Amino acid sequence: LDELQEMVVSRFAGIVDREYKPTIWDSQPVQPDRYRQTIRARSMNPGHSLTLRFHTDDAVSREYGAQGAGLIGYILGHEGPGSLLAYLKSRGWATDLGAGLGENVSGLVSFDVSIALTDSGYESYSEVGKAAFAYIDLLRSEGISDTILEDYRRIHELHFRFAEKQRPSSFVSRKAADLHDYAIRDILTGPHLLTAVNQDLYKAVLSALQVDTAIVLFASSREDHLRESLREEWYGVEYEFRDDQSIFPDGTAVDAPLALPRPNPFIPDPGMPIIGSRERDPVIGPALVPSGKG
Repeated sequence: LDELQEMVVSRFAGIVDREYKPTIWDSQPVQPDRYRQTIRARSMNPGHSLTLRFHTDDAVSREYGAQGAGLIGYILGHEGPGSLLAYLKSRGWATDLGAGLGENVSGLVSFDVSIALTDSGYESYSEVGKAAFAYIDLLRSEGISDTILEDYRRIHELHFRFAEKQRPSSFVSRKAADLHDYAIRDILTGPHLLTAVNQDLYKAVLSALQVDTAIVLFASSREDHLRESLREEWYGVEYEFRDDQSIFPDGTAVDAPLALPRPNPFIPDPGMPIIGSRERDPVIGPALVPSGKG
């Protein structure tokens, strides 16, 4: 560690600290009349995707010990019985779903729910969107239980404990960037572990996932996806704004068997000892497995 410190100090000690303060974005990133609108874009890759985007302040990333965005993304993206993805797959509408932080700048973040659609899901995108909003409403009304919190904590402790080794240069580079967001004492664990429960933060994030502050991003490679074609200045992406309200809830109940994650009895205790670890029982080389009965 002393050698590494000397390498850094000798090269960077001469840089003057000009005490610049980061810009804080405390206003909404889009005009109010752009909410509840759909931005359609032509995708360069074959396929279709539907993303619900919401904006909230950056407390969800600053209070990283509570893992607000990661926890809510974990619930919205789970794949077990009653999940949003399980329902969409049962209808043949989706192949994948992810949820979590999107854009993240000082003072403002976006929370995205992104769904990879099948061809049938493209035709039924309105029903897909209504189901997604229904699941968000379900989570908001039922809240985050202690059993969900405990499952999330144990899963991520296991991921952290048994994380694969990384290239040192990539690891150090990422940790240097993380210093903007995490206290140095938490630089290793901060992005991964649930160390504090903050139900007020979870409720604040869920309260931001509202229909009236949603933007829908609908991308497809289909030729007939766009009626009129605007072109983005920097990358040349074709897109259009469309006042399409069919994707938003209309007061009709969604007929879907949605439910929050059940307790998972198969998650091992992160603190359990490792039986037959390499340190205690090293494998010298590959073993020949003989053929035969049994």
